[in-house]
Amino acid sequence: MVDPIDEAAPAALEPSRRFGLGDVMILVAAAGFGLAIARIPLSARGSMLSWRPGAGPWGGRAIHLLMRLSAVIGPVVAALTVAAVVVRLRHPRPRLRRLVRQPGLVACVAATIALAMTLVQITPTTIMAIGSGTLPAWMYDLRVFVARSCGYSVVGAWLALSFSGRWRSERGWIDRFGRTMGVAWLVAVAMDLVTPWIEYLRW
Repeated sequence: MVDPIDEAAPAALEPSRRFGLGDVMILVAAAGFGLAIARIPLSARGSMLSWRPGAGPWGGRAIHLLMRLSAVIGPVVAALTVAAVVVRLRHPRPRLRRLVRQPGLVACVAATIALAMTLVQITPTTIMAIGSGTLPAWMYDLRVFVARSCGYSVVGAWLALSFSGRWRSERGWIDRFGRTMGVAWLVAVAMDLVTPWIEYLRW
C-alpha cells in the first residue's frame, strides 16, 4: 500500500509560507533575548577577544577564542531554535503528518526538548549560583551542558528520521532555517569532541 504522504511528496516540497513581518518579529526578539543572556557570562570573563595569559601560540588561543565565541553564539542559537519551532507552527503551514518529516522542525523540536530538560535539571544549581554571586561564571560553563544535550538530541533525531526513510526537506526558508539551527548544534558537538584532544596535544 502506498503511503499517502509519499504519494503527495512533490507538493510537500513546495514552500508553505513566505517570510513575513510576524516571522521577523519572532526571530529578532529571540536573537535579542539570546544576546542579553550572553552578556552575563561575558561580563565576568572580560573581552571576548582577549587572550588567556600564558596561552600557547595556537592551541590555547584557539580554544580560548572558541570558548568565548560559543558563550555568545550558544544562547543566540538556543533562542533561535525555540523561535524556529514557533515560526514553523504558525499558520499557514503543512499538515502535521508532513511537518514531522521535515528535518528542520525535527531538529529544532529535539533541541528544544533537550534544552527544556537541561534547564529543569540545572535550576537548583543556578539558584545556588545566584545566591553565592557566581552566576556569570556558572552560565559561562553552562554552555557545555546545553551544547551536549541539544547537539546529541539533534544527532539522534536526524539519524532516526534518515534511517526510517521519512526525511522530507522543504524548499521554503522555514525548513532551511531549522536545518541551519540543527547544523549549528552539530558544530557545537564537534567542538565538544575536538577540544579535549587539542588540550591533550598541548599537554
